[in-house]
Amino acid sequence: MSVDCNIRLPLDVPMDEVGNVVAALVGVPFKVEEFSAGGSDQKMLHVARFDKKGLKYVPSKHSPGMFDIILKNKKGLADGEDTHTVYFFHCSNDCYDGKVHNVMSPPSTPFWCAMGKRLVEFFGGVVIFSDAGCETGKNVCRRKRTCPVDKWGRIPSDGKVWQEYQDAIINMPKISEKELQAAWGVAAYKDPFDPETGRRKEKSEKATV
Repeated sequence: MSVDCNIRLPLDVPMDEVGNVVAALVGVPFKVEEFSAGGSDQKMLHVARFDKKGLKYVPSKHSPGMFDIILKNKKGLADGEDTHTVYFFHCSNDCYDGKVHNVMSPPSTPFWCAMGKRLVEFFGGVVIFSDAGCETGKNVCRRKRTCPVDKWGRIPSDGKVWQEYQDAIINMPKISEKELQAAWGVAAYKDPFDPETGRRKEKSEKATV
């Protein structure tokens, strides 16, 4: 069995919102699309539209509640790879901290450990960097939600705060080399990756040439 990084997100975070944030964090190309909010003031709103070839959702054959999120960029994603795939399991039936979550369980690599940390910092939740280790100390990261929310504390669907939420995604910095380097220390799979960059060793060597 593989050693995974378990990323557990609140149930009110839908797959498409997770996909948009993951795409922003890895560097999938996007365009800012403007549209009218309607009404008398004709206020213009804007949102990130990610490249359809760079962000895809594919239903899984294993469960009706599971999708693969596929990320691609021919020029390279945040860690130098061309593509990544991770499954998103809506309403996973295994409870953690007495709660049911939406779950992602990619391999425990520096990239996915850094990704998990950024996701729970934005949406709230918990990430266990290696499911082969203990669920305490540096192997676990619990965070409260920091993204813009509506008056009930949920992901916004309209109003001024919705635009603030969209702007947070548009302006979101990609996962950095410093974050990948820090994540190398908590990842289960270390050997294929450069401890100085967190990238796969052959990718790290090309980046320095």
